[in-house]
Amino acid sequence: MLLTALSAMAADLKQWSDGPIAWADFRGEAVGNDSKAAFRASIYIDPVDISVDGQMKTQIFARAAMDRGDSYVDAALRTPERLRLYQLEFDLLECYRRQLQDDISQDVAANSTDERVRHYNALYYNEVITIATETSSGTDSSKLQQWETNVRSRLDKAEMPFVPIVSPGRFSYGCYLGVGGNFTGGSINDAFSHTWIFGGGLHVGYDRAVAKFSAFYGQPKIKRLNIMDIENQQITDKYASLTNLALTVGYKIVDTRRIAITPMVGGAWNNLRWNVGNYEWDEEKSEPLLTSTQSYSITHFSWYATIDIDIKLHSRVTSTSLFGSKKREQVVSSVRISPYITRNVYDEPQPQLRGVQAGFTVAYNVDLRSLGF
Repeated sequence: MLLTALSAMAADLKQWSDGPIAWADFRGEAVGNDSKAAFRASIYIDPVDISVDGQMKTQIFARAAMDRGDSYVDAALRTPERLRLYQLEFDLLECYRRQLQDDISQDVAANSTDERVRHYNALYYNEVITIATETSSGTDSSKLQQWETNVRSRLDKAEMPFVPIVSPGRFSYGCYLGVGGNFTGGSINDAFSHTWIFGGGLHVGYDRAVAKFSAFYGQPKIKRLNIMDIENQQITDKYASLTNLALTVGYKIVDTRRIAITPMVGGAWNNLRWNVGNYEWDEEKSEPLLTSTQSYSITHFSWYATIDIDIKLHSRVTSTSLFGSKKREQVVSSVRISPYITRNVYDEPQPQLRGVQAGFTVAYNVDLRSLGF
C-alpha cells in the first residue's frame, strides 16, 4: 500500500518515531482464507503548515508509517520471532525514510519528490522480500540476527536529516465562483429592479499587488413597458439580461493566516439587454397586433471600486505539481465577500438612465502559490 498525505489522514497509522511495534498494533482483518499475516507499511510525504515570525510557511516531512488498520497476524503466528521480523522491516523502512528526507532537503520539486517516494518504497518492498526469504519469515533466528545487526548499523549511520522549511512564492494565481446582489439607484431604478447575480473571475498577483478580472450575470425585472419611449412598442419579456465585466487592480492591506483585505479599483463594462415587440392596431379585432420583435442593448464603461475580504478556510500543499509548474503548490481556499460600487449613464434611452449601481458577491475562492526555499 502506497500512502499519500490525503490517505494518511484517514488511515490508522503508527509512525516509526512512536516507538517499537506491538501485537496490539495489528488491528486489521485477514483478507481471504489463505492470508494469515500482513505487515503494511510505507513512506509518504506530509507537508505541515507552520508560522515563522508571523509568516505562513511549510515543512515537508517524509514519514515512515505502519497502517495498523490494514496489518494483521493470525493468533497462531504471533511469536516473538515474528514480531522481531516486523520490527526489523519497520526499522528498514526508517532507513529509507531518512534517505528520502535528505533528498527532499536538497529539492522540493513535486515530480522528482514523488518519483523518489516511489523509488524508495520499491527498494524497501524488494528488500523485505529478500529478508523474508533468507530468514524463512523470521523462523531462522541466526539469519534474523544478522539482518537486525545490518539494519541497526544502517540506522546508526543515517543521522536524522534536516527537515526543510519552504515558503510560498511571490507570484500567485487563482479563481473564484459565487453569487450576490446588484442594487440600482437613480433613474436606472425607475426602469430596472434590483437582481441576484452569479459568476466568477480570475486573479493573479505578485507579493501583495493583485489584478482581477470578473464576470457576473443577472436578470433584473423591467419596470417600464416602453423604456426607449418609441411609439407602438413595448417589452415582450418581464426580465432583462445584465452583464458586468470588470478589470481591477489592488493591494492587500491585510494578509494574515485567517483573513486578507484587498481594496481594488478599475473599470467595468455594463450591459443591459431586453426584448421588445412592435405593434399595430388591428381595426377588426380592436386590439394591438404584434408585427415584429427586436432586442435593445445599452452599455456603459465606468469606474468600478470593490473590496475583497477573504476569510481563509483551509491551506494545503499539493502532492503533485499543477499546470506543469514542476513545484508543489500551496493551495489556500477562502470565502470571499466583495462589496462593490459603480456609476453608469446610459445615453440611448430618452430621458437618460443614470445612477449608482452597488452590490456584493459571496464567492468560494482558491489561491495558489508555488513553494520554494
